[in-house]
Amino acid sequence: MQDLPQKNLQKYWFGATFSFMELAFYRFESVSSTMDTARSLIQQGVTSPAAVVARYQTNGRGRIAGRTWEAKPGSSLLTTIMLPVSQVPAEALSLKTGLALALALEELASAQGSAGSRFLLKWPNDILGSLNPADPDSFRKMAGILIEQSGSWFLIGAGLNLKKGAFPEALENTAVSLEEILGPLPLPDQEETLIQRTYENILAASASDKWETAYISRMWKRGMSVQFTEGHPEQGRVLQGILEGIDRAGQILIRLTDGSLRSYSSGEISLVRSSAQ
Repeated sequence: MQDLPQKNLQKYWFGATFSFMELAFYRFESVSSTMDTARSLIQQGVTSPAAVVARYQTNGRGRIAGRTWEAKPGSSLLTTIMLPVSQVPAEALSLKTGLALALALEELASAQGSAGSRFLLKWPNDILGSLNPADPDSFRKMAGILIEQSGSWFLIGAGLNLKKGAFPEALENTAVSLEEILGPLPLPDQEETLIQRTYENILAASASDKWETAYISRMWKRGMSVQFTEGHPEQGRVLQGILEGIDRAGQILIRLTDGSLRSYSSGEISLVRSSAQ
């Protein structure tokens, strides 16, 4: 397979200078999953960073086994970025990707004249959006991240709700779309810009020692009382404490009710409540 023409560029961001390329884009109307298609393209000989984009996928999957990503055709931005493992460290890559996408969304919101922090990060792999960002309980899931590896490539998958009807009715109280938050949806070329900016931000965060601060400042429910399920969200031990942030490795920091500060590499915030309650 011959790669599409690309440019080598440099950018200063997150207090660091890094090099990047213009992504090659491979667009499809329907795929089993953008992850599967990315693996196929790698087997065919892709050699430079690229992104698969699809309007619909029949077998999208989530971070937890058994969970799926459901969306009507054309209602979500479905993509997998193919990135050589030599370009970024594996440590906290899912968190850095979530931050990268949130920053790209902030840039899009600013370009459309939308003020306020409408996007927050739910550890470890969700981006939340809100119509009323002053109320932390109003944030709902808008995007999810999935990281896999295929040989010498990272497959960085993302699903972003674009339209109000992107998700099943059963999720209406827990999900939100970009259309609801920002109004008119981005055009296909703007979607590619959003993916390109996300890719650039991943490289920037990986080259900088400031990504952790940027992530923590956008963490949903930071400083508030949470219920946290350690390990598998359906089988793990349930803990209560204050969400303090993350450490350098991307582990979540919870101050338990006994006053001890503990770090966890996997788990899920299964219930949140105001610290005043």
